[in-house]
Amino acid sequence: MQDTGQVDDASRQRLPPAEEHTEATEVGAEATLAEARAEADSAHEAAAAAQRELAEGLAAADARVAEARAEADSAREAAAAAQRELAEGLAAADARVAEARAEADSAREAAAAAQRELAKRSPAPRSAAPGTDQQQREQDAGSDARPPTYVRFLTTRPFAADGTVDYHKHPAYGLLAFPAVATPASEQRYLDICQGFVSTMVTGSAAALESQMVTMWPTMRSRANALSSRADSGDDPHALCRDAVRHIDLRFSRKAIARAAEIEKQHEEETINLDGRGPFLFAWSPRCPSCLLFLNLSSITDVREATRMFELWRSQIEGAPESWGDIQSFGITVRQLAILLVSDVGKVIPVKAISNAAIRGFL
Repeated sequence: MQDTGQVDDASRQRLPPAEEHTEATEVGAEATLAEARAEADSAHEAAAAAQRELAEGLAAADARVAEARAEADSAREAAAAAQRELAEGLAAADARVAEARAEADSAREAAAAAQRELAKRSPAPRSAAPGTDQQQREQDAGSDARPPTYVRFLTTRPFAADGTVDYHKHPAYGLLAFPAVATPASEQRYLDICQGFVSTMVTGSAAALESQMVTMWPTMRSRANALSSRADSGDDPHALCRDAVRHIDLRFSRKAIARAAEIEKQHEEETINLDGRGPFLFAWSPRCPSCLLFLNLSSITDVREATRMFELWRSQIEGAPESWGDIQSFGITVRQLAILLVSDVGKVIPVKAISNAAIRGFL
């Protein structure tokens, strides 16, 4: 049996390893605590950064909301301004419509007045009352001034080449003068003008020469006879006009335009408006060698306007052959034509009646 002293010595020999274990545990705990503190600090920093980002995001959102509100306010102001402009535009349009109607009424009144004036100048028919024939014959026998006899005109439309026209066979002549040939952009307009030209006037093959007011479409010499024959035979207007537009005689047209410019240059008081895309319609007569009629057709845009313009041209020439008898009658008819063009076609088509000794047949 061991004694007590030996047991105490053995116990004392085992104590040192326990102390080492306690110290190691304390060191590990401190390391874990330090690591936990570091993680906590990092978490705090991350939370602070998140809070800052959230604050910045909220501030940016507030700025965008404010910007959107400002844009909405600006859009509302623009819409209100647009509504005001629309209302003002409608009011102005109503005013222009009313003004145009008033001008049309005035034009119709002026046209009626011109017709009355022209009727007054027309030769009065002889009275058929009994007992007046001998008296009238006596008055006629003692008078040197006899009322002229007028043959009713028929407006015809040949496709004519320069150098092939006798300017003394017919009582009056007209020429459509084009300042340029048709381009892809202008071809349809030229076709519309041609169809208005073809549809409103007849060919001259069956009419007496002395009754024809010849309105010519300038055509290249190589195609003029063929186109005129096709027109006489009633060829399809669309096909006829396609060829007529393709074979416009630009030299013939420009010759007439240059002649008009020359007349204007020689006599500054005669103003001829040769601006615009044309065509220009010139008309003259051997019966009134100092008379020239000029129309600027630049404002014609479609076949309806072209057709109506040529209808008025035809009716005014056929209905008033005496217009080419003297300068005064000529001026009255031209003024009436100008008024009718505005009221019926709805466009301002410059019309000029020129009395100029330098004309002398024009071409």
